[in-house]
Amino acid sequence: MAPTCHCRRWAGTEGESGGKKFRQALKSHAFQALVPLLFHLADSCPEVVTKTKLTFLRCAILLKWEFRKELFSKLAWGHGPGAENDIFIYMVESNFSSYHQFLMQALVYLDSPNRCLKLTAMKFIGRCGHCRST
Repeated sequence: MAPTCHCRRWAGTEGESGGKKFRQALKSHAFQALVPLLFHLADSCPEVVTKTKLTFLRCAILLKWEFRKELFSKLAWGHGPGAENDIFIYMVESNFSSYHQFLMQALVYLDSPNRCLKLTAMKFIGRCGHCRST
């Protein structure tokens, strides 16, 4: 017996229009995830950091950032404050018109019981303040 129509959908004959239909919503969700993902790059659990890096890169690809190659390099091989700062710069420069949204998301993390997330939010807000004054 031949496979039914959902096999064609996976092959791309029927699923493409559905994919395009939800692409804008997916982009919106990816955009909303950027600040939390950035903060979780500083997580103490290596598994969380690895998954966060992959997700962050996928979001950058979906959002068609100009600095995708540089971001990949920093996510793959960069460590520590220098890499975090570069990733922050790529994120802000790729979405500078949404600067205020990033700040609003970061403010929520100041109340986090997770000390690492709270500290990362403070650093982020400080960097944002520095970007605005330059």
